[in-house]
Amino acid sequence: MEPVAGFTTLDLRSAPLCRLTVRSAVTVKLADDPRVETIPARMFPVKIVGLSRVAPEIVSLEVVTPRNQLLSFLGGQYATLRLKNGTARHYSIAAVEPESRVVTFHIRLVNAGAFSDWLAGAAKVGDLLQMEAPLGRFVFDTRHAERTLMVATGTGIVPIYAMLVALTPVERRQAGPMTLLWGNRVSSDAYLHETLAALGASMDFDYRPIFSQEGTRRRVTSEFPTVPLEGARVYAAGHPQMVVDIRRLALTQGIRPSDLRVDAFTFS
Repeated sequence: MEPVAGFTTLDLRSAPLCRLTVRSAVTVKLADDPRVETIPARMFPVKIVGLSRVAPEIVSLEVVTPRNQLLSFLGGQYATLRLKNGTARHYSIAAVEPESRVVTFHIRLVNAGAFSDWLAGAAKVGDLLQMEAPLGRFVFDTRHAERTLMVATGTGIVPIYAMLVALTPVERRQAGPMTLLWGNRVSSDAYLHETLAALGASMDFDYRPIFSQEGTRRRVTSEFPTVPLEGARVYAAGHPQMVVDIRRLALTQGIRPSDLRVDAFTFS
């Protein structure tokens, strides 16, 4: 990063942003994965082709893009879906099927949520939406890591699942020993459990489902390693407080800020 005349240049990866006090003008450059810039976001008119409950509070929404307009994305990225009345929400992309052009989302229904109320009530196959995608920088870092830890709660599993299924054998080896912690309240919420268990077996990673209101009643933060983690990489997605807690634990255990990637899910 080159200084600009009259400005002070900082490397923001060297300190938590919440502890910085800016006393002069600064230039900011994001430490992005260059692949993100190669897939520009586009607007698509999309049509609903599938609606199903995959868990008591989670709907699988499938939409299809127009002919000859296949969506390309990196695992972990998201889309903005917009209703005819202008209501817009951001959802992680679970999968894209190249042959059918079907894009899948796993959406948690939120009480009194404008999009959730429509999805649970009025939405039907054939309805049209506007979609902008791909968006976001929460993607898998393909550089070598001594170890990889992935932590999710609820539908925070969606971007991490998309990362995992997209990994090539070389990228999987670059990740080193891998652990996935997925937290839910009860087992009926863990709609991807069997899929992740099979994926863990085929890709050789340690998958641990954790339930806060069932069995041993634990949280993902209680399963986070307490050993030094220099050289490891951490991904966390889901509840904002969980993301804050995992960030704190990761930095305490020696994770470099540049090796910590997070995606906090907030509700509108």
